[in-house]
Amino acid sequence: MPDCDACGLSLNGSVNFCPRCGQPQNDAAKKRLDDYVKRQAALDAETGAQSTDGTALADRASYVVGYVAVVAGFAVASDIRTVLFVLGGVAVLPPVGRLLGRVTGRSVGIRLRAVVFAVLIAAGVAAGQFL
Repeated sequence: MPDCDACGLSLNGSVNFCPRCGQPQNDAAKKRLDDYVKRQAALDAETGAQSTDGTALADRASYVVGYVAVVAGFAVASDIRTVLFVLGGVAVLPPVGRLLGRVTGRSVGIRLRAVVFAVLIAAGVAAGQFL
């Protein structure tokens, strides 16, 4: 049995990729992986999904803030505040921005989502004060 060049795992001769580390084990597998990476890079360029360190950090923060707002919405009460908090939390999530970008044909960045989030959360807080 051959061993993986990358991690040394003993492999069955018919394996295309190492099950431990994912290293391609033959030329056909290397070509498939290279083609996949090129397709994904083209798709990212097409949809504007390229991420830098700053956008990756903003995406992570958006997930945290969004999920906290959704949980807070359900924890506060079951009235209009819940709806506003949950909508605010969902609005800030990165997949929502990507989906809206596909629908509108324009990039929906974190700034716009943050404004929508802030308006919905402020409306939820105000509803709690006045209702």
